[in-house]
Amino acid sequence: MEKERLDIINKLVKKAFGKRFFGNYIIYSNGTRNYSERGNELENIAKRKFFYIPRINEKCEIAGKFTSEDGSSLDVDLSHENLGERYVLCYALKFKKDASVNGKKFNYKSMSWDN
Repeated sequence: MEKERLDIINKLVKKAFGKRFFGNYIIYSNGTRNYSERGNELENIAKRKFFYIPRINEKCEIAGKFTSEDGSSLDVDLSHENLGERYVLCYALKFKKDASVNGKKFNYKSMSWDN
């Protein structure tokens, strides 16, 4: 993905989900510990916990993950569903395209949620 578009989508993620959330986290697991780093593609929507120390304290909060390469569709945990809906609204207004969260589609032209 282009860096400019990734930056725009990450700004929308921050706007909807809050500070320190990014949409390009890659989560690795070795069975006992999770590792996270920011990649060049949309993947997991997450934030590192406060007081992040690599290899010692690598806790991160995962809100969900993108299901489309352009950022128009995502699946989020139920605890973050309202924030996911906020992201979809921001995305639709910015890119003038339909978007969806957890299968619930927002129609840009009619500015309404489809069931």
